[in-house]
Amino acid sequence: MERPPLSALPPLLGWRREIAPLDATSGSFSLGPLLSEVPWASNMAAHKVKQDMPPPGGYGPIDYKRNLPRRGISGYSMFAIGIGTLLFGHWGVMKWNRQRRRWLIEDLEARIALMPLLQAEEDRRKLRMLRQNLEEEAIIMKDVPGWKVGESVFHTTRWVPPTLGELYSLRTNEERVHANYGFTWYM
Repeated sequence: MERPPLSALPPLLGWRREIAPLDATSGSFSLGPLLSEVPWASNMAAHKVKQDMPPPGGYGPIDYKRNLPRRGISGYSMFAIGIGTLLFGHWGVMKWNRQRRRWLIEDLEARIALMPLLQAEEDRRKLRMLRQNLEEEAIIMKDVPGWKVGESVFHTTRWVPPTLGELYSLRTNEERVHANYGFTWYM
């Protein structure tokens, strides 16, 4: 298919209609008629471009040295402040440790003072439980001939504190678990 001539095309706006269509074989187009229509094209050649030049005597030297104002305290001062802060922190920790040690000693002295009272209460509770166990043992074993109630299972004359199993042998399972594990909660 052949391209129609430029005169057969509808008129375009302004100077665009003068642009020759691209030639498929050469890949170029002509701007000749275009430059004749530009009103300022004739004046463009008359003006000379003024090139920027350095001032007479040349430019001054370039200031490339570091010129920052001094701000803040010096490195030695910062180091001294850091050492002072560390020393103050260590002093505070030592003071706090001394106070904690005093409180620990006070707690230990209170425990030592209360230990005989707590031991006496525990002994009374154990003796009361042993007496209840002996009463129940007498009721349970009354029909067994030759059974001596309260006879020690240990062959010694020395006092042996009763074990938890011996104390809670005649109690319910719940009481035994509570005595063994205290107030431990299981999930």
